Amino acid sequence: RSTLFPYTTLFRSMADGQNVFDGFTSFIPNQEWKADEAAESLINAKIIDPVIIVAIDNAGAQRANEYLPTKDKRNGWGGKADLFAKMLIEEIKPMIDSQYRTKRGPRDTAFIGSSYGGILALHLGLAYPGTFGKLGVVSPSLDWDDQIMLKRISALDGLRDQRYWIDVGTDEWGPMVGFAEQAAKQLRRRHAMPAVAMRKIDVGGEAADLRDAGQRQGELAAPGEVDLRVLQRREGF
Repeated sequence: RSTLFPYTTLFRSMADGQNVFDGFTSFIPNQEWKADEAAESLINAKIIDPVIIVAIDNAGAQRANEYLPTKDKRNGWGGKADLFAKMLIEEIKPMIDSQYRTKRGPRDTAFIGSSYGGILALHLGLAYPGTFGKLGVVSPSLDWDDQIMLKRISALDGLRDQRYWIDVGTDEWGPMVGFAEQAAKQLRRRHAMPAVAMRKIDVGGEAADLRDAGQRQGELAAPGEVDLRVLQRREGF
């Protein structure tokens, strides 16, 4: 259907592009993220504006290397996230902007990722604020490289016109919930603004219909209905 308005652009690694729309291609068979259904529901409810979702497949065995910004001394993985960012900023985004009617500024450019992709989303927000203004950080592996991302958040100086959604399950591995809470707290303090939201999903809570209690990191642990809210219209959450 032809429209006259520009679109927000959402780049989504999100437990990786092959999992976003189709259970046939997803890592866990028949467990897709249903991002298209989630977006349509939120658009119809006028919670978010129409959006173009760009799902980028991971590089298989090289996934950790391409998503993680530093090389972990424990296993030697990681260190190529800035090459991914270069591809995204210099190749993929310009192609999308040239072929579609998009809003091109950081306020209308989002990135969402899960697990290692959550670290990538956080890295893109911290390192490239002039490009990415909305970040969805889902089940982030914040233990990576001696919690380097928490240290980077602590080192931030000054305000940023960004919004972060941090999403974690109540039964994530080990200290993951505590790390996610720490990241949200630090971002709020360093940014000095309310546009940082965190949600722990558990039965009996506000989002009991979105995730079951006791679920861990994985394809059903962070459905699109939760993380797409980083795109919602009003300021804050």
